[in-house]
Amino acid sequence: VVEVEVAAIRPGDLLLVRPGETVPADGRLAEAAATLDESALTGEPLPATLAQGSALRSGAVNAGAAFRMRATHDAAAST
Repeated sequence: VVEVEVAAIRPGDLLLVRPGETVPADGRLAEAAATLDESALTGEPLPATLAQGSALRSGAVNAGAAFRMRATHDAAAST
């Protein structure tokens, strides 16, 4: 595991998002499930549970266990 700057993220990168961290770029969930707090993006106060392959938007906060995601955009082109 290597920590990288957000600006270095490229489409196709496999990223680890730890508990409490913000999703750094738009992408797809590479794990079976993840729980995200999307209140800053949607206004929804309850965390959302997403299934493998679901679209992830940068700015959501990991409200559960660590998960892996595959970036589909670089940070500049993300939500």
